[in-house]
Amino acid sequence: MERSIGTALVGYNPIHWIGPINSVLVLLGILFLAFRERDANLNSLFIQMVLAHSIYLFFATTVHPWYLSLTAVLAIFTNTRYVFLWSATILLSYGAYKIEGVRESTVLLLLEYVPVFILLILDKMEGRFKSISTGYI
Repeated sequence: MERSIGTALVGYNPIHWIGPINSVLVLLGILFLAFRERDANLNSLFIQMVLAHSIYLFFATTVHPWYLSLTAVLAIFTNTRYVFLWSATILLSYGAYKIEGVRESTVLLLLEYVPVFILLILDKMEGRFKSISTGYI
């Protein structure tokens, strides 16, 4: 369904347009994170890396479960919860692999990402975008 909408809007190959647009959006998002940070220290670096890699993955056209491993390791040093929920829900992406090729289900994508975005918003509202002070940092 999503592919047919993209094809109707931009023609035969929507990825031809979506890829470059996503690249620009990722660059702008990461630059926004970089220039918004006022308290540049090692503690804030972890949260910035988690957010930057999350932005990259949110705009990626393909996200395999192991792509999230870097984000999950970095999130250990933060108070955020959405990455760990995402680590569980990303397993739903395996539902796209059928016997006859790959076919994504809109329902599975919504079940995978809507709870993650809700928890991401809750993490932001609760002030969880602060790194854990470990004494080593």
